[in-house]
Amino acid sequence: MKTPEQERKAFLIKELQEYMGKKQMTKEEKKSLKEWVLNGNSVHENGSMVTYENGQPVDFLDVYREEEEIRCKLDSLSGEERERYLCEVCGEAYVPDLLDDNQELSMKLKAYVRILKKYGHLEEANKLYSEWSKPYDFPEVPDKDLPFH
Repeated sequence: MKTPEQERKAFLIKELQEYMGKKQMTKEEKKSLKEWVLNGNSVHENGSMVTYENGQPVDFLDVYREEEEIRCKLDSLSGEERERYLCEVCGEAYVPDLLDDNQELSMKLKAYVRILKKYGHLEEANKLYSEWSKPYDFPEVPDKDLPFH
């Protein structure tokens, strides 16, 4: 009688064989996938915990390929280009770009203040800013009016 661990290992090996029969892979991809499965993982899981929108894990091979593409791209870039690319891949802003944007906005602000001052509208603009920058006060709602009180 097989132990649960032996049954799981047999299932994973069978799953791997079926998967490899359906997918084209390079030698390196096959080696990495086999190693992943021999460590007790499914071909339909990944170490980065990447999931589809429905919450299902992305297959190991798909994540491996994407990560390999990123590694190859990084190898071809200079230090600054690497930083910019990684920010792009992660959906983050690149700090030097933010600093440039900040500097541009600061210069525009100074120009606007000079123009407002020149035409006597600076006090009016400051008053509007004060009004707009106040937090909005929501009216109090008695607990009896809230659902599930």
